[in-house]
Amino acid sequence: MIRYVLAFSENQFRNWCSSNGVSPVDKSVIYISGPETLMGVHLESKDQVIYYGSYHLHPQAFEIYQRLKIALLNAT
Repeated sequence: MIRYVLAFSENQFRNWCSSNGVSPVDKSVIYISGPETLMGVHLESKDQVIYYGSYHLHPQAFEIYQRLKIALLNAT
């Protein structure tokens, strides 16, 4: 299982990691820093997309949502 975390900033991502007892460098946790993070991503049914903090204020939120929608539609 991979957890994709969408947060406003890397600082918020690190706060989420700290709150959940996960290292920010853990390979099973990925910070969605921008739409390019999701290029080529193939989500599996066990993967999670986590929306954290003020994620909706991310400067590229719309583009990220579009990529997530495509990744979710192609999930296996």
